[in-house]
Amino acid sequence: MWPALYSYGTATDPNALNTALSLANPPVFSNNNTVVTITLKRWKWSNGQPLTNADLVFFLDLLRYQKNQFADYVPGDIPDNIQSVTTSGTQTVVLHLTGSVNPVWFAKDQLDQLVPLPQQVWDKTSSSGAVGHNANTPAGAAAVLNYLSAQSKDTSTYATNPLWKVVDGPFELTSFNNTGAATFKVNPNYSGPKPTYKVFKEVPYTSDASEFSSLLAGNELQVGYVPSTDLATDSRVTAAGYKLMPTPFWEINFLSLNYISPQVGNIFKQLYVRQALQHLMNQNAVVKSLLSGTGGYPDYGPVPPQPSNPYVGSAEAASTYPYSIKDARALLTSHGWKIPASGAAVCASPGSGANQCGPGISAGQTLTFSLTYVSGASYLTGEMENFKSAAASAGIVINLTSAPFNALIAESGSPHASGPDIANWGAGFAWDFGEPYPTGGSIFASGHFLSYPVPSELRTLIAATHTASGSQAVNAMHAYSNYLSKQLPVIFQPVTYTTYAASNALQGVYFPPTGILYPQTWSYKK
Repeated sequence: MWPALYSYGTATDPNALNTALSLANPPVFSNNNTVVTITLKRWKWSNGQPLTNADLVFFLDLLRYQKNQFADYVPGDIPDNIQSVTTSGTQTVVLHLTGSVNPVWFAKDQLDQLVPLPQQVWDKTSSSGAVGHNANTPAGAAAVLNYLSAQSKDTSTYATNPLWKVVDGPFELTSFNNTGAATFKVNPNYSGPKPTYKVFKEVPYTSDASEFSSLLAGNELQVGYVPSTDLATDSRVTAAGYKLMPTPFWEINFLSLNYISPQVGNIFKQLYVRQALQHLMNQNAVVKSLLSGTGGYPDYGPVPPQPSNPYVGSAEAASTYPYSIKDARALLTSHGWKIPASGAAVCASPGSGANQCGPGISAGQTLTFSLTYVSGASYLTGEMENFKSAAASAGIVINLTSAPFNALIAESGSPHASGPDIANWGAGFAWDFGEPYPTGGSIFASGHFLSYPVPSELRTLIAATHTASGSQAVNAMHAYSNYLSKQLPVIFQPVTYTTYAASNALQGVYFPPTGILYPQTWSYKK
């Protein structure tokens, strides 16, 4: 409904800027990459009003004055790296930066976060208030955002609130409920490639099994997905009238650790504990036995190995901590833990010495953790049961529970001391959540999604990926990749392919590795 300024991924090149779907012409860098000129296309809102630079500046004002409310905010990144903003005419915005940047990184990981918003409708502080340039002051931006946020909490009015009726994307929402069911109609004023159909529906399912049954029915879904556990029987899907489209996303996949838990946070802060946990994740076995051998691939670090890219470091590629219960046990016993014949290991040698448990860990403390994972995917249940079993062999007791994604992400998607010790959100995470340059800033350096105490060395390495250009950019990425694959801020686990199934009656269907759907390009064969 409100697409980002720039969209990435085309039918022929997953890394390319999608010029047809982007709201602006490609950015122009000048003055040693310290000035960026953005020229908006002649685009329209659904109410017929033109998209102008006021709409982009409106978003930039909200971002500048309310950056700590922005999920992707990383200190030093946008908006901190914008010194000033100027405009020209109605379509041009010029960003004057605080220093020289890597233009590839800035275009793909900074500018793609910008989302023009309908200033002529949203720039107000109450439903009865006047629309104006309220967001161009700190107090005004706070009032505008508070108003919009309050309106967005009323999900029962998503399809009726006049605020949400003004869109510049291909669809307008006509119905919605909290289970995830959503129905859209085509925006008649959409300026991009217009859909050739009238209605688009997103249909929720409580499990991958129920979705797969609906897919096999052959007449209920035009586009769906094949669960990894069912890939061995994919001939049933083609027989039902679909073509299969395996799609690797720009993503990594991991278990997040609760570093701020008063019970176990100090344990997770010990690198040797994280190394032991990584040794207990049997990724190859999961891919072979639970993902049909072709439904996924191992992930050993912060840079996705697929789609193919030059940024994976040697340490990450070599799998620094391969599956080994023996190595996990050795790490624990050499650091003061006593592993009984059954049950949890006990800290027998507290202290901060090289052969002791570590700072903040008391004598008698046990390696017992809670782990909550997303419900609904049978392979994930099997993977977590395998992990629990391997951990038990090394003296680590893991108590498993499952929860729906919404409940789990609310509980652990931002740092909470009372959240689960270990959380598995199930879905992989993209390079900076879908941004097509794998610097990891908004995952590992923002503090919004993980409680990981970010070392200054990591901040330095990430910052280098934002400024280095050419061959030096690749070297900077390798240094970042190698560092994090050894430091293990999270426990890496296999990434699953998303194998889409698209009806043979559709054409123009493709799925970019950002994970964003572009159904406006789909059409029925004539």
